[in-house]
Amino acid sequence: MRNTLLGSVVIFVVFFAYYLATGTHLPRGAGPDYRAHNDIVNFIHSHKRLPVLAQDEEQLHFTAYGGTRALRPPLSYVVSAAMVTFTSYWEAPRTVMYRRGSAFLAALTVAVTFYAVGVFFHSIWYGFAGALLFGLLPQFTFIASYNNDDVGAIFTATLLLASLITIYKWGLSWLNVVFLSVACGLVLVSKQSAWLLGPTVILFFLALVRVPLRSLARYAGVGAVIVILSGGWWILFNMHHYGVGDPFLTDVTREVAERHTQFPETTRFGFQARGIGYADLLWGNHDDFWRKTIASTIGNLDWLRLRMGPWQYGLYLTVFLGALLYFVASTVEAVWRSCSVRLRTTVVWRRHLFEALLVFALCFQIAAYVWTNVNNDIQMQGKYLLPVFLAVIVLFLSAFRVFGGRLVAGAANAYNRVEIPINAARSGLYTAAIILLVGVHVHALVRYVVPFYKSTDYNAPPPIAGIQLTDVRAVDLQKVLIAEKSPHVRAITQNDRGVVIQSSGVDPWFVLDVEEAGLCAYFGTNLWLQVGVQAEKGGKFKVYVNRGNGFREADAHRLKYDAGSTDLVFLISAPKCLPLRLDPRESKGWVTITNIAVAGMKIIGKE
Repeated sequence: MRNTLLGSVVIFVVFFAYYLATGTHLPRGAGPDYRAHNDIVNFIHSHKRLPVLAQDEEQLHFTAYGGTRALRPPLSYVVSAAMVTFTSYWEAPRTVMYRRGSAFLAALTVAVTFYAVGVFFHSIWYGFAGALLFGLLPQFTFIASYNNDDVGAIFTATLLLASLITIYKWGLSWLNVVFLSVACGLVLVSKQSAWLLGPTVILFFLALVRVPLRSLARYAGVGAVIVILSGGWWILFNMHHYGVGDPFLTDVTREVAERHTQFPETTRFGFQARGIGYADLLWGNHDDFWRKTIASTIGNLDWLRLRMGPWQYGLYLTVFLGALLYFVASTVEAVWRSCSVRLRTTVVWRRHLFEALLVFALCFQIAAYVWTNVNNDIQMQGKYLLPVFLAVIVLFLSAFRVFGGRLVAGAANAYNRVEIPINAARSGLYTAAIILLVGVHVHALVRYVVPFYKSTDYNAPPPIAGIQLTDVRAVDLQKVLIAEKSPHVRAITQNDRGVVIQSSGVDPWFVLDVEEAGLCAYFGTNLWLQVGVQAEKGGKFKVYVNRGNGFREADAHRLKYDAGSTDLVFLISAPKCLPLRLDPRESKGWVTITNIAVAGMKIIGKE
């Protein structure tokens, strides 16, 4: 155990240095860390506390979906803010400094993997192989290189699986209870994708833990306190600020999204909204669902634009398939042994039950991933499966131990004239495997990653993530047909800057006849609308979409603007070609609309 802990420290230092280097060189905008993720880290670092809505709402960034990272579990963002403080002597662009928290958590993940695998197999060699499999996975290396909260989920879920491995190998003790409790608490403050391990933990205790009820009660009492101290405090924080009925911020998230979304409340984003169900994805492989999932799990980086090669996909497909085939073979072996009185043994079934729990954790994660794509949001990104990648590694290395051992023994028997010690042959096999892992990763860097980013301008603005515009068209303001206006509109005039709206009241709106303006071709799905505004003072611009029931407040899109010139961009779901109502301000005064442009919009970033 001492050597395993020492090895974990060395692994952490090496991978932390590596991830700091990759995060330093990864261009701005290559990872989705330039607005929403950086916004919340900047708030925590500046205020030294978590934000509270609605008092801090004006200081936060909201996405087009109406979301803010301030309402997510804060572990990754707190760590990133702390890393900025602790490494402030090492100056760098703020984007790079925010990435150091991800590098830290990712390196911890690799170190925990080394420890867990080393404990499970009683072998430093296997621990080293497991750490390399996880730490050099292209997708994970990319996640470790930019500011995000997925790395927190991967770390805490890996820590939780590691705690189960220690209990499985050594039994329940006070040290292991502390380990498990800390892991459970950190899971609570990481991300929902890590919470999915909850059923696995419950089944683990029901199937494999046998302790007296009195001891279990003592363990549970102490464990509950540790869970609260390590992560449950976030739930208490939420209950204090948002009410005892909203510990996980479900209600406040929905309310905030309704206020800030740029899509109608009725808009749905999952496959089900397109008429695609579970059978279409699972059996019909709609939109190449499985290939995209596998590719993005192994490595499809930079907004899914950078694919790896056959060596990388071949290696990790071997890992996944090897883990699956091993479990099937292990199941057959366990059944066969149970049918023989002489070979019946509880040791075999205990091991197989634990392996079955690892498979259950993986299947449950995949099921939640599929459910999310069907019912919630289309995100064919395998990074959401990585919280349980340690389970895959343990199963694959179990297969490697069985089949590799038989390979070495068979080779020794076949070449019995050559005196090669079995231990030396095994060491040679392990060394060759590790060299292969490192070589495949270096090949990915040299052949794909470095050439892809070689000509990238670090200071270039990040891309528009997930949105593809088609046929952008500027509207001729001199030919804009106003079908109707409110009594609060005193005058609508034109000058060399655009259309001037003069207001005599608090509700100066007018209706734009989109059919006469020739804009009907853009309606039917999603519409991108840009409005240039010049105003004497700040205000709020609203666009109402007529869905056949008139102009309702529920169908309004709102954006704030400051005094001077501002370009506002509205992302609108417009199913029918019906007039749009524009409300340029909510007070007396004047506003000049300097330009209007429309385009078709395709949401592609979630695939």
